[in-house]
Amino acid sequence: MALLCLFLGHTCICQVAELKEKEQFPQIRIIKKKERQKPYVGLEIIASMLPPAKIKRREGNYRPYSRLQSSYEIGLNYHYDRPKQITFSYGFHLIVGKTNFFLSIPEEDTRAFPYQIDGHRIIELKDVWWAFKFPFMIQKEVQTKKWDNIILKAGVNLMYSPIWDLNVGGGVNDTSNQYIGIYSGFFSGNNKYLPWVNFSLGGCKDLVLKNNNILTLQLIAVISPRAFYRGNYRITIPGQPVATGTYKVYGNSLGLSIQYYFTGSNKKAVKEYLKKGF
Repeated sequence: MALLCLFLGHTCICQVAELKEKEQFPQIRIIKKKERQKPYVGLEIIASMLPPAKIKRREGNYRPYSRLQSSYEIGLNYHYDRPKQITFSYGFHLIVGKTNFFLSIPEEDTRAFPYQIDGHRIIELKDVWWAFKFPFMIQKEVQTKKWDNIILKAGVNLMYSPIWDLNVGGGVNDTSNQYIGIYSGFFSGNNKYLPWVNFSLGGCKDLVLKNNNILTLQLIAVISPRAFYRGNYRITIPGQPVATGTYKVYGNSLGLSIQYYFTGSNKKAVKEYLKKGF
């Protein structure tokens, strides 16, 4: 994935000279729009940041905590130009994300163990989930006075994950090498094998390259009303009340996207228009 990002970046630097042509010939935007009336495909890579998981304590003295999480996404999009600068697109993506779960216990609570242990992050769980994403987006170009035109996007995503459920547990051994369980949990990131939906909002900027393909930089937010990743935990520290609770990840995120469109434009036709000088 890193090599692909470097390749796209190199392509952008080498070909961004086309922007000068667009400044000299404003009509080039219209010509290129006509040249790519047919559907064209784009390769997209997204890196996103997710908020910490929502953890709710049911009983006991202990409540684990979660930190910022991340996800990475790659996929293909198919775009259709429409009148009045409206574009419709759909695609197929693969998302891989990470979750986390931590618990530290006070030093005085560790005295119940047969020997002294460090209670800092005594429980630590990191899991990986993945899902298929089918995005359906509508975007519209908006003209601005101070800035060059930007594109606003909105859409809905159909999600599905076939991953398996996860049962976890952990503990310590006492001085006689007997195992003492201190936590267990059940986690599921497949939404009970049912599809779910979330929603995307974003803004992007197109860079028309010398080969008439397009490089798009985008800031995109995902709003997910469904907690697709759920779990239950149970903490059993010796000498302390049993603690239980729930764990949920909704999938809300804020991400950066880079996309390369293969427009299939006819470069010779565009050059002929340029030679005429409009």
